[in-house]
This record gives sequence, structure tokens and C-alpha cells, in this order.
Amino acid sequence: MDCSATESGWFELKAYVTESSGAGAWERDVTQASSCSGDIGGQRPYATSNHVAKCGFVNVLVFEHGACTIDHGGVGTPPPTTPPPTAFQRTVVFIKFVSVVGQQVFIRGGIDHQRRSRKSSASVIALLMQCCLCSDYCNCVKSATAKISLLPVAL
Repeated sequence: MDCSATESGWFELKAYVTESSGAGAWERDVTQASSCSGDIGGQRPYATSNHVAKCGFVNVLVFEHGACTIDHGGVGTPPPTTPPPTAFQRTVVFIKFVSVVGQQVFIRGGIDHQRRSRKSSASVIALLMQCCLCSDYCNCVKSATAKISLLPVAL
């Protein structure tokens, strides 16, 4: 993920759930805690009705709930101070969701349109990667003009 296109390392995301019938719906608005727990944790830079996560770290969220945990995801002790990452960084997002057979959960993230004007359009396109995680394949759009490809995912 392009961390330089975030708001001080933070970005928003929301889940979309589909049913086996093909019907789908966005996750309801979330009132996320102003501070996240975890060995990185941190205070979100602004209020929003979406989940907020931190680029370059492991983010653990709960579907339609405000709880959030941000960890460094590495081995050993995290650094005492963690500046916002720049450039491309591995970023992991877990959303706890209790599903039933036939449901799939997709995650879409980026910067709110009111904040987007502060970033260059190229960096926003790099940030706004639409990915899905399901039982066997993942569709990822790597830029506004990229072709959609199917990538195997091992869970």
C-alpha cells in the first residue's frame, strides 16, 4: 500500500458483504474508538463513519463495531516511537465477521473524498486498491486502468 497517499499514515475502509443469491450490502456506519489498542495503537487523525486503519501495520477490526487494534506484526519488541510510514509498505487488515455459508466479505479502503484533494491523483489511485478476500480467489485492481486479475489465496 502507498503510505505516502494516506493521512499521516491512516486510511479508511469499509466491508461489503454478499449473499449466495448475489445480493450485497455495505457495512453500517461505524463509530470507531478515537484511540486503537495494540503495541503500535494510536489516535485516529479525524472522525469518520468508517473504520480507520494504519498503513504499514497489522490492523484488527470488528465488523460494524468500533474496536481496533494495531500491532507491528513483526518479531521482537516494536520501536518506542513509530513515525508514519512512507512509500509502499506491507499492510494487513483483519475484520472479524461471523458469516454463514454463501457469504463473502470484501474490503474497500482509501481516503475520504474531502481529504483526497490534499493528495496527488497518482498517489490516491495507488492507495485506492480494491481487494477481496474469500475462500479461494482474490480480485485486485492495482490502478484505475489495470485489468482485473484472479490471484490464488491460501488461507
